[in-house]
Amino acid sequence: MKNENKVMFGYILYGILVGAASYYMKNVIASLLTMLMILYIGKFTLGKIFKITEKFKWFLTNGGWMYIFVWFIVWTILINVIR
Repeated sequence: MKNENKVMFGYILYGILVGAASYYMKNVIASLLTMLMILYIGKFTLGKIFKITEKFKWFLTNGGWMYIFVWFIVWTILINVIR
């Protein structure tokens, strides 16, 4: 599997987990800050797991945007369905 696909799937998993965690925070600002913090931390964790030495821009274009969309979708669904 290519590194781009590995990083994308890793960020999708992060998006699902952080989206669920953001629902339980009950604070929009804290949820957004947590999402951005995990996006940045994901660069280091996924880089170490898959031994990738690219810059942050590479991680953002190869999965970071997908992470933001998945996080937003999960967070929105949980807010609207559970409440």
